[in-house]
Amino acid sequence: HAPALDPWKETILNYYYQGRTLRTIPIDEVLLNWDTSFNHGAAFKDKYVFIGATAPTRFKDFFATPWGDMPGVEVQATAFENLVKDEWLRPAPYWVTPAVAVFFGLLALLVSLRIHSVIGKIALLLASGVVFAFFTQWLFTAHLLIVPVGGALLGLVGSGSFGTVYDFVLERYERRRMLGVFESMVSPGVANLVLSNREDFEQRLGGQRKDVVILFSDIRGFTTWSEKVGPDALVTQLNEYFFGMVEVIQQEGGTVQKYIGDALMAAWGDVREQPLEQCAIQAMRGAWRMIGELEKLNKGWIGREKREQLGFGMGINLGEGVVGRIGHPRRQEFTVMGDAVNLAARLESATKQYHQTILVGEHIYIHAQAEFDFRLADKMQVKGKTVAVPVYAPLGPKGATLPPGLAEYNAAIEKYYARDFAGAETLFHAANVKMGGADYLCENFSSRCRHFIAEPPPANWDGGWTLKDK
Repeated sequence: HAPALDPWKETILNYYYQGRTLRTIPIDEVLLNWDTSFNHGAAFKDKYVFIGATAPTRFKDFFATPWGDMPGVEVQATAFENLVKDEWLRPAPYWVTPAVAVFFGLLALLVSLRIHSVIGKIALLLASGVVFAFFTQWLFTAHLLIVPVGGALLGLVGSGSFGTVYDFVLERYERRRMLGVFESMVSPGVANLVLSNREDFEQRLGGQRKDVVILFSDIRGFTTWSEKVGPDALVTQLNEYFFGMVEVIQQEGGTVQKYIGDALMAAWGDVREQPLEQCAIQAMRGAWRMIGELEKLNKGWIGREKREQLGFGMGINLGEGVVGRIGHPRRQEFTVMGDAVNLAARLESATKQYHQTILVGEHIYIHAQAEFDFRLADKMQVKGKTVAVPVYAPLGPKGATLPPGLAEYNAAIEKYYARDFAGAETLFHAANVKMGGADYLCENFSSRCRHFIAEPPPANWDGGWTLKDK
């Protein structure tokens, strides 16, 4: 007896594979072998037999099924078999599809927002899809229950894609926001290093030796200026000055290491791996642009109340330094230390004594001379050091007009260090005349020549001149 079939309950035919469950016998075989093969019909006893046409070209009683085209009579037999054995395919309740879509949508969204690894996200989403596929297959095989997979697929792909894109956009926004906040406290180079490669940054925090370019700049006459104006005007103009200088340094790839009152310390090669030549050239470009930026600022300050005309000096040096974190655990800074830094500071201070805007160390001269012209300013022995170092004054970028008398000046330098002080003094004087008669370096060397003519230096004289002040 067949179970009662609810006419209002949706069912789907469970098609059997042709020839496996439903046996088909050609009518001519039955007629010809009724006695032998079918034992006078005994083979059909207690069986349900459906008789129908199966010739596709003549009767065209064929219907598409999951197993291909099937004769209509076999479709009827399949329906009967499903009814007798209660093997109808049953679709899941209507609420299952939206519930599955919502569940997998929330799951994909949670995975996308909680798991930061792209590989991790993809692996978890794929694993969820595979588990669901096996589960629905088991429901189909064991319980003849059809659970649509479209909702799950839509939830996984749609929500997962949305979550991934949202997380990416949010992360970029948050990174830009944090970068903006961080850059207001540290250099963009340091901020980028922290946010983009934490492991590398943590390693560098411990300190490492590397070649860096250091630039010190300091405002001239700051004490007098600060006494002339009030604190509000002082801070306002100082911020305008620093804004212009820092913009130039950052545009040239430098790191603003610190502010020391009215002084500024910048570095190249501290947080980014760059060729030394590139670091030296970028530092020189930055220094030259800073001169132009200050000229522009001074023009803008003309006629403005509580604004003073400013000047500055800069020292630039290339050498080995220690890059790392120093300070108390509650107040630290990422900076550069070492002799290279100290010499850059001495060069900046020496610009006052040599009446130059910029003085650079020997290695800056070596690595930047492809783009800038220099002249030797002195062999300077700073306080606390026993060896004199060549110091150079930049003349400008290659292609700029060189000062007249430069050839005489360079020839005079050679004679000076060869101890031909009389010949050097003559050439220094000639160079000074061509340069307008007020070149401090020419006058300084001329004065030394006259001194050494009267009192020759000792035999082991190396040409160095000791600075008495820092």
